[in-house]
Amino acid sequence: MKVGDVSDIGVPRVGEVSNIGVPRVGDVSMDTSKQQRFRYVPKTERFHENEWATVFVPDFSGPLNFGGSFSFFGSVRVTSNNYVEVDINASTGLTGSEDSPEIQFFANATLQKNGKVLASRSVTRHMSSYLHSSSTFIIGEASFLLPEPTDNIQLILTIEGSYTASVNGGSLRPINYKRFGPAKIKKDFLINVTEE
Repeated sequence: MKVGDVSDIGVPRVGEVSNIGVPRVGDVSMDTSKQQRFRYVPKTERFHENEWATVFVPDFSGPLNFGGSFSFFGSVRVTSNNYVEVDINASTGLTGSEDSPEIQFFANATLQKNGKVLASRSVTRHMSSYLHSSSTFIIGEASFLLPEPTDNIQLILTIEGSYTASVNGGSLRPINYKRFGPAKIKKDFLINVTEE
């Protein structure tokens, strides 16, 4: 190439359009068979949570007794057909004397994703009778149909509950005597998602 000559290698001439790197119509492949699909990981998780508590009675100068502590125990089951099932039982030390109050346990189960509540259920009895020991209270069950997973972000199932005690015609709530606040049990369960 002589001095002054300009190389036209790779430079289209006037009127020409370079198609280097530009796909022709029909060249683009859309393979939808490789799109990601997700599913929930089946599991059964058993739990037993304790809360230290007492019940203060207005007619007395002190607590009813320190047997107001209670426990929640049961299981959370994630099934292969996108259901999650919760079973909760409870026990407390407020038994075995004439002054023992009538106990009413309650609990809720809440399903969340990224901090957004998807659904909430009261844990209630769905059967007319249960087989259990005299020291066990059956709170009940709750179930959710999980949304179809579109990503691998975990869901969080939270159970939370306590009880009321009917004493001398009044309804009382247990107090955590270590932090002097309402006594309750709260526990989170992770619902994992995996790619198929």
